[in-house]
Amino acid sequence: MSVEGIVTRSPIPVASAETTLLADQLRTVPIGGVIEYHTLNMASGLDTQAAGRSRLRTARKIVQAENGLIFGAIRGQGLKRLTDQEIALTGRDHLRKINRAAKRGLDNGRCLHDPIKLPMESQVKFFANMSMLSVFYQVSKGQSVRLIENVVAANPKQLHDQAVLALFLSRQQLSHPVPGNI
Repeated sequence: MSVEGIVTRSPIPVASAETTLLADQLRTVPIGGVIEYHTLNMASGLDTQAAGRSRLRTARKIVQAENGLIFGAIRGQGLKRLTDQEIALTGRDHLRKINRAAKRGLDNGRCLHDPIKLPMESQVKFFANMSMLSVFYQVSKGQSVRLIENVVAANPKQLHDQAVLALFLSRQQLSHPVPGNI
């Protein structure tokens, strides 16, 4: 669909038959249970480790949104429905991914030879992005996570965003620049 030269994508309102079959199969897996890729392939008629991978990803998103079911991949075998204990630990994996992505962004930014020669708008965007990436990198480090875990251990509940920021500022975690930072 196009509106005055702007191309937009409309969401698919109905999942494909294969995606629906995969979601139905996933809903049958008990907590801690494993469903093999072979079983998923047979149910959907697709190779869920190749061409059917996107349908399986969509099915996983559907059962997460509609049923609160989370699955982890067992390489070469299938999907495991995660237990509450396993779900609780998935946050650390996401923090590691954020940390690596922020580091890659910082590394890319350090390749810019002379940011001052950029147009002012580009300079503003560059320095703002580098500043945010530096914050993400610092707060997603293992030592930062342990700092928050120590605070939460005294009162096990999620901290408010402002409390986390105040914790880092009081510990001057964010005042130490990343080595080689601009």
